[in-house]
Amino acid sequence: YLIKTDTNGTVLRSEIPLPGVYAPQHKDVIAGKVAANLPSSGGVEGMAINKSQTKLYTLLEGLVAGDPVKTRRINEFDLAKEQYTGRSYVYPLDPNGTNIGDMVAVDDRRFIVLERNGSTATSPNPAPFKKVFLIDLQGVPDGGTMRKTELVDLMNLADPFDLNADGQRVFTFPYTTIEDVLVLD
Repeated sequence: YLIKTDTNGTVLRSEIPLPGVYAPQHKDVIAGKVAANLPSSGGVEGMAINKSQTKLYTLLEGLVAGDPVKTRRINEFDLAKEQYTGRSYVYPLDPNGTNIGDMVAVDDRRFIVLERNGSTATSPNPAPFKKVFLIDLQGVPDGGTMRKTELVDLMNLADPFDLNADGQRVFTFPYTTIEDVLVLD
């Protein structure tokens, strides 16, 4: 659900469900009206408001039953109308990726997505996968697959001055998840 609040956290309207997506905790699943088609803790993980502040884009962490394997849904929400527009996109996971960590807007059509698997330095099987991708909506039809460009491999960052003093010239983020990215420039 999307929840609208004021700056004090007071809820201003009824929750807004993502059409056609039902986690086990969804009120319609609990009431026996529909079957769950999204696992628990598989809901909206990335949310980004475009730079003109007209649209919100939501990116699901989990796979919706019936969707192609290794894909995630991005849905467009109109902020003025306070409703989903019906436009959606397919985010293709990397063959080594299993989850997304965040999505942030660069402008009205481009977004940065953190993608990962659950491996870490202490649990390295398979090898940790943590990357930053740029996606672009331009020219992608409703229901179409996003184009991705790899920006950064967080497991292979140049550290020529060994700033972390580990004796290596490569810096890594071997954590389970990297939760956020902030565009500064």
